Amino acid sequence: MPFHGKRGTDEAYDRLRFGTACEPVLIRELASDKKMPDPRQVPPDSRFSVGDAALFILLERHGVPIEAVVPADIAQRMNSEGIYAYFDFVNTRQGRESVAVSAKRIVESQQ
Repeated sequence: MPFHGKRGTDEAYDRLRFGTACEPVLIRELASDKKMPDPRQVPPDSRFSVGDAALFILLERHGVPIEAVVPADIAQRMNSEGIYAYFDFVNTRQGRESVAVSAKRIVESQQ
């Protein structure tokens, strides 16, 4: 997953990030906890899932910070723990569903 909307690194990512047809699929996959290799250009996290990929792409597409889809206490923890606070939160079913609902609400309100 290229940083900051960079195009041309990966054709599949470009279609997901900049194409319009994939938005419903990304929204549908937000709650998925199916594990996948972490595609980010940072130290990988073994807890990375399809739902995380969908979330990060949707947030990037809509210019929404990740702190907007997590509870305030998790957003606060992200100041000191970084993205690991997010992964701790979505490592529970309740956390994953909370993020999926919040992200879906934000994305759909922008359409």
